[in-house]
Parts: sequence; C-alpha cells; structure tokens
Amino acid sequence: MPTDLRLKRLADTFLREVSMLLLTDLEDPRLQGVTLTTVHLTKDLSLLRIYYVTTDRNKEKEALEGLKKASGFIRRELSKRMSLRMVPKLDFFFDETDILQEQTDKLFTKEIE
Repeated sequence: MPTDLRLKRLADTFLREVSMLLLTDLEDPRLQGVTLTTVHLTKDLSLLRIYYVTTDRNKEKEALEGLKKASGFIRRELSKRMSLRMVPKLDFFFDETDILQEQTDKLFTKEIE
C-alpha cells in the first residue's frame, strides 16, 4: 500500500494531468466551461474520483456525459504520461460545494435578520 504522502502526490499529479488533457486535447463541446476541482484516489489505486464544476449549472449532466465518454481516452493518455502498472478507473462527480455553501449562507442570513 502506498503511503499517505505518495497517495496525495499521485492524486495531485492525476488532477494536473487530467486538467491539462481537458484544456488541450479534448474538443468535445460538452466539456467547455468544465473545471476540475479535486480528486480522491483510493488506497489500492484502483479508482480515481474526479470532482468538477461547470460555468453554467444547467449543463452539469451534459458535462458528465462528455467526461464519461472521454474517460477511455483520458485513461489511455494517462498511461502514456505516467509510469504506473495500472491506471485507475475514472469516476466523475459534480462538485456541489459551492451550492451547499450558498444554501448555508442563506440560512445564516435568514437567522440573523
């Protein structure tokens, strides 16, 4: 099993590489305005959970479809760029942190008034 430090470094590298692929190599119009926020790598390195946001909240599902369709290409490119025995399976999730933060802020402002 990798150490926590190695796991964090690998996750950061995956985030950087997948972000670069999104910017430079993927031309799917569904992926315009998509920004990767964080990644979580399982300890056995078999699964990489990638969290993203979109500039237009209405295109969240469209972006997810584009990311899922591009996952094979992304894995293939990661295998070329990184020296790992196995490239993890990619799983994409919409990052709802901003939405939850707004809801929390609204609740607090209502309480204060």
